[in-house]
Amino acid sequence: MDPTRRAQLLQAKLRALVGEIVPEYDAAASSQSPLLQLPYVAGTMAIDPATRHCFVLVEAVVEQREIGETDLSAKPRPPRGWLGGAVVAAVRAGATHLHVIADAGTLDGHDARRLSRVVMGSSMWAATGRNVSLVEAVPPAVQMSLGDLGPDQADFVSVITGAGATPVMEAGVLRAEVLGLEVGRVIVHEADGDGPREVNFEVGVGKHDRLAQAMMNPNAEVAVALRNAVESVLHHRHPEALPHAANTSSRSRWLRELVIADPSLVGCVGPATRLSSTVEVDLKRSGVAAARMFRHDGTSVLVGCSAGVDLDAATDLLDVRNDSDAEVILVLPIRDILPAMTTLSTSTTPAIELVPAVWFEP
Repeated sequence: MDPTRRAQLLQAKLRALVGEIVPEYDAAASSQSPLLQLPYVAGTMAIDPATRHCFVLVEAVVEQREIGETDLSAKPRPPRGWLGGAVVAAVRAGATHLHVIADAGTLDGHDARRLSRVVMGSSMWAATGRNVSLVEAVPPAVQMSLGDLGPDQADFVSVITGAGATPVMEAGVLRAEVLGLEVGRVIVHEADGDGPREVNFEVGVGKHDRLAQAMMNPNAEVAVALRNAVESVLHHRHPEALPHAANTSSRSRWLRELVIADPSLVGCVGPATRLSSTVEVDLKRSGVAAARMFRHDGTSVLVGCSAGVDLDAATDLLDVRNDSDAEVILVLPIRDILPAMTTLSTSTTPAIELVPAVWFEP
């Protein structure tokens, strides 16, 4: 469809849905109560100049696979940055309340919880045709730690550390990482009927590499294959190396490992604890990488690391924080501290301190 025509249809849909949320708004008589369009890349957005309420209609897209093919089995989701982009536009327009609208099934209670981290009033709505219903925030899922592993997975922790990698729990999955880059993970195949549960360790950077490694070296010892993967990644994952897939992926997590190795870089001390993100992460969507540290006076600090301009990093970081009293800082390469990121850091509750990582320029 022609982009101009599609934008017009989205704007018409937004006006109709605003009429369902705000009964006194008459979409047919928009000249009496005009909505002023705002720039937004994940759908369409407008503000009511009378009430200063901002409305954003979020569009979902079907996920792309790592090799560029469309994954029709994936749940359609808004593109990365949809929430932060809406917050920035609303703040700059002087909005007092942000209404996020999406087709039913696109956003859920976890998205509503992340939306609630912003300073201004906010509401999330699910649309089915012209009917809208409020999406209530839900608590975050309980995140597993290495101490929660069962005996069939716990043995792999020593294999990972013995190969020179770091064992990391993320979204309930035990992974082996080298400076933040995943080089292997535990794959659990649940029991089928009366059969036993199978737990295997697969070596590789990403699912396609894991599959290739399994096909080419089906009988390779896990410890040997993992040690080779670690050595290969370390050869490329350092600031002086030429651009390579091993040093251009998962850069936010690389930044976190450097901060954990030397907390004084951000004015903190150890011990440092890696925290699992509440959003799905992979090689392409690393998101914000978080850790718990301390100030010299014992104050708890939630440190988030993000490399690349990620407009959702602030709300995702606060989602990791949950309801604790920890101070919150977000560490960014100096070139990524743009006005939009500064706006986001002061538009959340609590506000987030931005710390430039002048020493991180891989």
